[in-house]
Amino acid sequence: MPSSDRETAQSNFTDWILGEIEAGRSPVLAIVEHSYPVSIWLFCAPLGDRSRGGVETAEAHRGRGLDFALPAAWTLAVRA
Repeated sequence: MPSSDRETAQSNFTDWILGEIEAGRSPVLAIVEHSYPVSIWLFCAPLGDRSRGGVETAEAHRGRGLDFALPAAWTLAVRA
């Protein structure tokens, strides 16, 4: 991950998320506001005909439904 992207992600997320990204478990999607990611779809793991993923939303942006918006957007993207 380029240092400029790391600094941007660091603004809202903890080191464990950056560690996940650096380990190759890149985000599939992110909601970005004012050039900063505020919610990240962290990974996608296939489970037969379904998938499982994880969403992390920055604390200041919780309660806005972003954790539901990202999986819905991802589903639409992979079905397109």
